[in-house]
Amino acid sequence: MELIFTLLIPFVTAVYTLPFLEKNNWIRELPAEMKLCLSTGVGISVVILLLSLWGMLMPYGFSILAKILFGLSLFSSGLLLFSKNYIIKKMVSKAIKLAKYTITDINLVIVVFFISFYIFLFAVRPVADSDVIDSYLPLARSIAIEDKIPTHNYFDDRPFIIPPVGGPTIFAYYYAITGNLKAEPFRLINLPFFFGFLIISYFILREYENKKLSRIGLTLLVISPIIEDLVFTAGLYPDFIGSFLTVLLFWLITRVLNVKAPAQPKIAFILIGLFLACSLLIKYQAFFIYLLVLLLFV
Repeated sequence: MELIFTLLIPFVTAVYTLPFLEKNNWIRELPAEMKLCLSTGVGISVVILLLSLWGMLMPYGFSILAKILFGLSLFSSGLLLFSKNYIIKKMVSKAIKLAKYTITDINLVIVVFFISFYIFLFAVRPVADSDVIDSYLPLARSIAIEDKIPTHNYFDDRPFIIPPVGGPTIFAYYYAITGNLKAEPFRLINLPFFFGFLIISYFILREYENKKLSRIGLTLLVISPIIEDLVFTAGLYPDFIGSFLTVLLFWLITRVLNVKAPAQPKIAFILIGLFLACSLLIKYQAFFIYLLVLLLFV
């Protein structure tokens, strides 16, 4: 059962908002990969924001809300698979074309090899991240035990100040769904955001370079030793979510600024606000991104 949740929770979190996002004309015209990235960003932002606000304001009910959100995300993901299966068919079709093209492109061969290696690392690496063990998981268990976001760590009575509340909240979400504080269903917690970071980086490169140079840039990124070090030594840190949201915000902002004011998509501003709010709950450094956005649009 733990393996099922390990695979299922990241998947439904990444895709459950896709059927609703597809109703927007601007999003419908985007490449399938970017639709998936936006869905991943919205999915995790909604979960973190709702659970964080509820946990801080309400004296109980965190676990029930977590299970309701998971149930709704499962239903929405089922809706995507059955009533809107053309979206899945498009993604599968693109994946097949990419697989065929990969055989003739050494860059993509290298990218696929390294991504497969990173998936393996995410799945089998020991849970040895120091801050995760000392802070994130104890605070997440405190939330699960007290059924709210407490002011102090349940185990050592330290104040719940550092780290930001978003990280422990997403771990507590996994605990609430599985109902087992000794399980490790969160091993693939960062996999969608790692993929999303690579996809968005590729599309940002394509904005300024041709496809061939973009593929070379992506290859250099995935073979960089620091990526392997991050996955192996910090694979459970919420920094992956923060980095994903940062590049997603950058991509959204550039899309908006490249269009004249009357034609700027309103949903892009809503998404920018949503991702900024979630980023602030993940990393305090996101405050500087918030200031940058204010300087650009005010």
